[in-house]
Amino acid sequence: MNVIDKLRETLDTAGIPYESCIEMNENILQPIVCEADRYMRNQIIYGRDKETMGWKFDAIYQWGSFGRTENMVETYGELGTDEDGEPMVMSAEEAYKIIADDFFSKGDRK
Repeated sequence: MNVIDKLRETLDTAGIPYESCIEMNENILQPIVCEADRYMRNQIIYGRDKETMGWKFDAIYQWGSFGRTENMVETYGELGTDEDGEPMVMSAEEAYKIIADDFFSKGDRK
């Protein structure tokens, strides 16, 4: 199982809400280096603010994303960037821990 599908499964099991966007790379002109290259967009978004449309954390595993060849997700958002605002690369377990710590610390259970 790839890293982002593992993250989806873990979030589902924990009952943590998120948005999922999957768009296949239909016109593949570049060489396929890894499974992620088959996706034009493969993203999980957690903690969307409906007023600003921003979000707390998102993870991508798609063509061109950092970490894809190592089966890792590239992350963004307030919780997914480092102290300099740069994206991070991490495992499904690391991404889940960041999301779960935020979700359960605020009592946001379903």
